[in-house]
Amino acid sequence: MATSAEAAGEAAAKLGFPVAVKGVCYEITHKTEAGGVDLNLSNAEEVQAAFALIRSRMLAYHPGATWQGVMVEKMAPPGARELIVGVKRDVSFGPVVMVGLGGVWVEVLHDVALRVAPVDEREALRMWQELKAFPLLDSFRGQGAVEMKALTQIVRQVSVLAMDWVVFLTRRGLILTGGNDMRPRFLVFSVLVLLVAGMVWLSGCGGAGTQGSGESAGGKPAQEAQSGGVEGKGEPGATQTPSGGRTTLTYVTNPAGSDYYTVAVGQAQVVSRHTNIDINVQPTPGPATMPGLVASGEAQLANGAGYNVWEAYQGVGSADKPYPMIRALQAGHDTLFAFITTEATGIKTIADTKGHKVTTDYPGMRLLSTLGPLELKAYGLEPGKDVTILKAENTSKALQDLAEGRTEVAMASVQGPKIEELASKVKIRVLPFEADKMPVVEAEMPSVYSAVTSKGLTAIEPGIPIVRTPAVVWTTSELAEDVAYSLVKTLIERQDELIPIAPDTFNQYGADKAVQPLPVPYHPGAVKYYKEKGLWSDEMDKHQEQVLQAAKE
Repeated sequence: MATSAEAAGEAAAKLGFPVAVKGVCYEITHKTEAGGVDLNLSNAEEVQAAFALIRSRMLAYHPGATWQGVMVEKMAPPGARELIVGVKRDVSFGPVVMVGLGGVWVEVLHDVALRVAPVDEREALRMWQELKAFPLLDSFRGQGAVEMKALTQIVRQVSVLAMDWVVFLTRRGLILTGGNDMRPRFLVFSVLVLLVAGMVWLSGCGGAGTQGSGESAGGKPAQEAQSGGVEGKGEPGATQTPSGGRTTLTYVTNPAGSDYYTVAVGQAQVVSRHTNIDINVQPTPGPATMPGLVASGEAQLANGAGYNVWEAYQGVGSADKPYPMIRALQAGHDTLFAFITTEATGIKTIADTKGHKVTTDYPGMRLLSTLGPLELKAYGLEPGKDVTILKAENTSKALQDLAEGRTEVAMASVQGPKIEELASKVKIRVLPFEADKMPVVEAEMPSVYSAVTSKGLTAIEPGIPIVRTPAVVWTTSELAEDVAYSLVKTLIERQDELIPIAPDTFNQYGADKAVQPLPVPYHPGAVKYYKEKGLWSDEMDKHQEQVLQAAKE
């Protein structure tokens, strides 16, 4: 950053020519249209002249703008790939990290991928792989492949930075280049970070010294779990640190980008600040895989929709067997589900889906695989006959298919960054499911209720009738009572620290919603805390006995 022509010339000389000079006025987002960019400047005199010209052009373009100076950057060599890495604080889900093509292409093609921050390197790689432009990161026409290890590390580090400080971050000039030997030769990464307390300019350069550690565009970097912590002692499947001072538990949840993942990461972070057990948050393909992981001791905590937890407890539906060890810690936010389509399909009601392609077969998500066909039947449609049913690995993939036209309707949650990402690409529409159709669903799906869309949902009008199911944070009966007590105490009493992460979601994780007549029993440690705080009633004691007895039958 240079605030004078002389300083700009000196900065260019230090960087080495040729350079690019870009004016900085915070009121002007698009510098090119304002004449705020000069490229391929080959000496200090040209840079100094560019400083004056850019200043006059930008102030003429926007007379009220505040002139800050210029950024001097080394020109990228031929073959460079320009990408974008950005972060913004979503009103519902907190920090959301974005990747995509850089420069003007992000505006023209809208080829981006979004996740709730933080993300590990494996999830960062998935984000890049979702882009239509992902093949451009591999080797082609004599150009080497981008070092994906370095690229995924940048995304991970930016996402972690965003968790505590960042309100808005964006940089369209993340430039990666590679040589013929598939190794990167040049890396420029500059980001403008707007902090709550002020503004900080961060920049960095990396050279060829990273050889040997990277992977090509098709590689898979090692997985890194998200960490937090809780208080307690070692548990089955838990990892004790050499010092014995901290214990590690694993928290399994839905895929990154879902609201459940946001909850797991947020809870892990808050607990770690106040207790002495670390929690590794591990995304899974879906709810069907979680009970087995907890039962085996590979994980000790999980979250999911009340219906999915009930299935596992009873051993029905997608559950391979009953899991009577399931114990609730707290009830949380309502997850809202509906059929989602795009305006381009012309579909306005569930009845209109006749003859169209509908994604509602999710091998790892029994709730949606059951709910979708029931909603179709409620409107007189026979799945597979009147409607072509498509399969998807998860809702993230289904919504991507919807954006790219491979499906026409998808059953999914109407909450989360994936909806925001979809809405950035296409105009979306939620298909109403009227309350008078609910008996068809309620007859087969306990813990699923009628609801309407709320205010603040991205690109979705409020008041549309849909369905909901309460979230459940759960554990195993093997978890020590004092650990469960400490978990619940921390999560309830530190709710104020969770709310800023995702206000609409974590506002539903207070004492007022924690105790509900769920279809699974609560853990004794949780019950102890709730009784101490006057949140547990005689009616809840009776309900607890009923659900415990149901598992024995």
